[in-house]
Formats: sequence, C-alpha cells, structure tokens
Amino acid sequence: MFQKIPYAAPPIGDLRFQPPVPPNKWEGTLNATYLDAICYQISTDLPEETEDCLYVNVYTPELPSEDNNVAIPVLLYIYGGGFYEGHAMQYRRGPEYLIDHDVVIVTFNYRLGPLGFLSTEDTVVPGNNGLKDQQLAIKWVHENIQLFGGDPEKITIVGESAGGASVSHHLLNKNSEGLFRAAIMESGTAINPWSLQRNAKQNAFSFGAVLNSTFSSVNDSQLLLEYLLTVSAKDLDDASVLVSGWAPVIEIEHDEAFVTEKMYGLIRSGNFVKVPILMGINSEESLSGAGDLDALETLSEYYDNNLQALVPDDIIMLMSDQDQISFGSSVKSIYCGSGNFVDDLAAEVRIGPNSDKESEDCLYLNVYTPQLPSKTSNASLPVMVYFHGGGFIIGDSTHQSYGPEFLVSKDVVVVTLNYRLGVFGFLSTQDSVAVGNNGLKDQLYALQWVYQNINLFGGDRDKITIFGQSAGAASVGYHLISKKSRGLYRAAIMESSTAISPFGYQRNARYYGFKLGSYVNSTITEANSSEELLEVLLKASASDIDDAAEKIAQEVST
Repeated sequence: MFQKIPYAAPPIGDLRFQPPVPPNKWEGTLNATYLDAICYQISTDLPEETEDCLYVNVYTPELPSEDNNVAIPVLLYIYGGGFYEGHAMQYRRGPEYLIDHDVVIVTFNYRLGPLGFLSTEDTVVPGNNGLKDQQLAIKWVHENIQLFGGDPEKITIVGESAGGASVSHHLLNKNSEGLFRAAIMESGTAINPWSLQRNAKQNAFSFGAVLNSTFSSVNDSQLLLEYLLTVSAKDLDDASVLVSGWAPVIEIEHDEAFVTEKMYGLIRSGNFVKVPILMGINSEESLSGAGDLDALETLSEYYDNNLQALVPDDIIMLMSDQDQISFGSSVKSIYCGSGNFVDDLAAEVRIGPNSDKESEDCLYLNVYTPQLPSKTSNASLPVMVYFHGGGFIIGDSTHQSYGPEFLVSKDVVVVTLNYRLGVFGFLSTQDSVAVGNNGLKDQLYALQWVYQNINLFGGDRDKITIFGQSAGAASVGYHLISKKSRGLYRAAIMESSTAISPFGYQRNARYYGFKLGSYVNSTITEANSSEELLEVLLKASASDIDDAAEKIAQEVST
C-alpha cells in the first residue's frame, strides 16, 4: 500500500485555477504510509481538506523483484460526487477484494467545485482543471505503475456517477489515446445533463460577487482571477456553497483545452478513444417509488401533456420541438401502451383509499389483482401475501415503498395486511392469561382468510406464496415452523431475517408486561397477578398503552 504520492505540483498560489503541472522531485525517501489530504468539498467541512491535494494511492498485491518481473492488471478508480464532493479516502469499495484477485488498484484526488471547474469561458480561466488533474494522474499511472507490479498496457479506468461521466470525457479526449485499454462507466456519462456546466462565465462572476459585490457589475475575467487569487482557499470553499452547477465546460480552442466540442457530435462522428467499454442500465430504475399512486398519477398527467419532457434536450439543441413531441409519443407507446392500468369496474376493488390513522381497529387486508373472475373468464392467478417488517413495533400494509404495481403487472395477485404490533400484538404474561403472539395469530387468521376467499379476486389458493422483509421475514419463518399454517401456502420467501434472528424472539416477556403496567398504573408491580395486570390494561386507553410502550422502548434503547 502506497499512499499520498504526488502526481502534480500543489495547485496553490499562481497555479490556482490553472491546469496541473508535474510535481517537483523530492529529496530522500517519500513517506507513503498515510493519507491525510483531500480536495476542498462543497458539501462538507472536513479537517483533511486542502488545496495541496493532488495525490495518488497505489494498492498492489505484489511488487516486482529481480527474479519476478510481475505485470498485473490495473484498475484506476475515479470517484463520483457531482464534481463538488468526493475523495480518494472514501473508497468504500476498498481495494482488498480486487487485490485478492491479483489486481492493482489506483485511487487519486482531483480538484472539485470552483477550484476544479470554474471557467470564465475565455483564455484567462478556460476551465476543466478537475478533468485535467485526472488526465495527468492517468498519465502518471501509465508511466510509473510498472514500479508497483502493474502492467501499463492493462489499465482499466472506472468511475461512478461524476466519475463515470469523467471516464466518458476521457474517452472523448484524443489525448487519452494509449493511456488505458478499457473503460467502465457506472451511473454516469458525459451526456448526462448534470455533467456539463451551463452559463459558466455567469457562474464564475456570481461566485466572485459572493466574495466581493464589485463583481456583480464587473465583467473583466482578468480582474476576477486576480481577485480570486488573493482569497484564502477556505473562504473560496465557504462561498462555493452559494453557487451551484460546477461541472465540465466546453472550452474555447487553445493548446491545453480538454473539451472543445459538444459530446453528441464527438460520439456521432466516431471521434473518440476506441477501447472496450462496460456500462449498463437498470431496467427497473426507481422501482421503489412505484407504490406512490398519487405521485404516479401526477407524473402521468404531466407527461401526457408534455411529451417533450420524455426526450430531454437541454444540453444542446439536437432536434426540433416537433421531432421531440413525435419521438416522445413513440416512447410513451412503448413503455405505457394505450390502455388503462385498471378498468373502471375493478378500480374501486383494487385501488382504494389508504389511511395513515393509527387505531386498534386495524385488522384489514388489501387485495391487488390484475384480473377479476367473470362469467367468461375464470381467472386463477398466483398469489403473493406480504408481511411487512418493522421489528414487530412499526409498519403497516399501506407502506408505499412496497407498492403492488410491479407484481400486478406480471399477472400476480398481491395481498398485504396489517397485524397487531408492539404491546398489542406481542404482550405476554407467560401464562394462560395473556399467552402472547397475537400479532402472529393475526397473520395466521389473515392467511386463512386469503386461502378461503382469494378465488373471488382471481387468485389461485393453491399457488399462494408468503413473503416478508425483516420482521416480516421472521414471521414467515414462524409460519414455516407452525403446524397451524400448513396447507395455507405453497412457498415462502424470507428477506433479511428468519425466526432464529436474535431480534425475532422476546426475552423476559413477563417482566416487560408488568413494566408496561406500572407505566399505565403506578400501583402495578410484579407482585400483582396476571389477571390484575390484564384488568388494568383493558381499562386503559389504547393511546395511554401506546405511550407507556414508548417509554419502555426508550428505556431499553438507553
């Protein structure tokens, strides 16, 4: 492991807002055993932040020796963070795994925010210094990685988000030719709207005006640069939060320009570095929001009336409004079709109103079906019954993060249900007075109801799968153990828990039952009988019992 190796001279003094230059030679042996420098971040204020931040880190499984001239593949990682945050110290996907597979890992810092991407859109501060930092780091790796056991002909650059966009910028820069043999882009490319800075000169002078109001009316790039060179890096960093949009820019033509053409044009012309590329898409992007029906209805109405929004064109004008609308219609027809998601007759049954109101009267279930049986169609669809999680203390069947739409669209009947939680569902005196597990018994009763009635909703009772997450998965585990549940389902899915998870079993149930009673009525102690405790709790309001349970939860957590 070799850390904090300078790949460029510190970008301080007159080098601020300038392209990076190679570092000076050092005397003696460089201490490369620690890493304590990151470039200034807009969103945080960390003690390691400094202008002197252009360092590279090398993690290698094997160094070359006189009798072993190793040449290992190299993975060079460019961090993301919207071009305003991120650093080489946050390599959460730590190098250990890849090192174990004989890969050399390289990480490095590059300048961010105004220090990396301020541009006056002229030759005074052309911009893109953050990308130029990256390119110098890649050159350093190509020239020196063999000293660490890496093969300069087997370098792959990889980045995530803004790092992915950076990777594609390097693919579009002919000066990158020969510096790497492959590229991986994760969740970002150079044609993402956020990866190009608009109104860069306006941003630069707005930034100057935050520090000195004179620049709200002055439009002299040289004066702005001279002033910004006098301001401390910390003050620049503090002011940067008030101006947004720092990102790469299209520079005017000059010798050190990095981006001079629009990205779409470069791609269309084939004028890019031709190496193997790995990138991908997620066909179910943002599926977790599919349960928010109100938001979906609003978005549906918006896109129906604004087909251009389906084909964003806000970087450069590539097509006419008429072409956008036409193509937007095609996109809509492919992904949305022309029919309604539900028919009028079934809508009230399948998608009814939700309520967030807490109540003891809560034992309800919800059935979402793609097709109701009719005289001409005896639907018999697979059924999935979902037990929500929440540690047996929170959760409900209306949780919109787990909406049924996706499964319903795959011809599956989805059933969700409430079951009693906390003291109402799991109080036990560990005797015959309050035996406990009423929450699980609620689930069992719901399963029995589904088994007996799901055919009325187009479901096949012999194709019921129960599934749950966290406490819901532990519940599934308990139903697998309980003989009373047998025959009510044909399959089970447990996500992130089982019945033997430590949290899935209550210890000292009687103690906590009487502790609850003492909060509801101070006369209750463990000397009282179970019958006396139950009598007190039956007379108390549900709200008072809930408040008492909250006190116990706070006591346990501290």
